[in-house]
Amino acid sequence: MFAVERTHSVECADSYIRLALNNMLDELAVENVNVAHLRILVIAEKDPVEGLARFCRVNPDRYDLILCSQFYYALIQHFFTKWRLRFVCLDSEYALIKKNIRRIVTHEFEPKVIPWPGLRFTPGELELIYYHMKQLCAKQIARIENCSIKAVSNRKRQVMAKMHCHTNAQFWLTLKFLLHFDHASLRSLNSRTDENISHYAVPGRSVSSAITGNRYA
Repeated sequence: MFAVERTHSVECADSYIRLALNNMLDELAVENVNVAHLRILVIAEKDPVEGLARFCRVNPDRYDLILCSQFYYALIQHFFTKWRLRFVCLDSEYALIKKNIRRIVTHEFEPKVIPWPGLRFTPGELELIYYHMKQLCAKQIARIENCSIKAVSNRKRQVMAKMHCHTNAQFWLTLKFLLHFDHASLRSLNSRTDENISHYAVPGRSVSSAITGNRYA
């Protein structure tokens, strides 16, 4: 194999992944796939909270390809169709990652569309999401809504089912991801303020403490 002059850029904190990806792109270049000038971002943080923090610091529109974990790849496929042809799942075999990059670069890639109805929430579900944004627990929400804790928990399960979440951690990460990238289903919440519930909020709680704690029913 002859030397290939690299004109693409790969942003990746993990030197091993960066080396493997550069080798993969060199192989594609030898196979006459035009990878020149590609701007590639790799989000390979093992901790999903750190992965979320990294996503919140970047603009996906600045990159031609973004490689990330299966969890965030699935969120893109489910909720952000405009970016489907820009993301590649990093949790795959070398050959499959290479194949998917080739298909995207050569415009041969037909994404495997995950059956998913348009994400819409009822007014009551949006209220629940808003209270969780304010980091209120089920007991506090029940007090505000004048209902039982069980009713709050049931509504939360309905919301989590719509978001395809099975755990509190997935719920928080998905919610923060959708809010950060201004998903249409939650757009009304980004600008909302409600002084009436400010005294219920839990001060100083971070996202990581919220998703690892057990305050939320």
